Amino acid sequence: MQVSLTVVGGVHDGRKIGINVPEFLIGRDAKCHLRPASNDVSRLHCAIVIRQGIVFLRDYGSSNGTYLNKRMLVHGELQLEDGDLIQVGPLTFRIAIASEPSPRPSPEDASVILHDRPVSGDTEDLEPSPSDTVLIADSRKPKNPGDAGEVLCP
Repeated sequence: MQVSLTVVGGVHDGRKIGINVPEFLIGRDAKCHLRPASNDVSRLHCAIVIRQGIVFLRDYGSSNGTYLNKRMLVHGELQLEDGDLIQVGPLTFRIAIASEPSPRPSPEDASVILHDRPVSGDTEDLEPSPSDTVLIADSRKPKNPGDAGEVLCP
């Protein structure tokens, strides 16, 4: 199974992030695989979970919520489908899920650090990270909370 996130909008539009672990953590904490440099993202915000060939989005009680197709996921997890949109803080991603196996990316391909502006606040997130970690700082303005849509409960 091949699973990846593609950045939608902003300066990193189209940037692809491969998911090659069973639980891909998203948040500002150093143990997360994807670390958006935004105060709108909790330290442990959410995860993409791959279990028995099915892909799920799990929220870890994030302060600002995790959105699936513009609907807020409230604690717990929901199954993802190919093409679903995931919003974490000011960032939006489209998930791609393919059933065919693909070669595992090399460490050079799996290690990406993205930022387009100086990040204020904690600088620890800018330290060298493990090869399976991606840092993203996005210059887009956060969307208005009123634009988020309805609330999803698993």
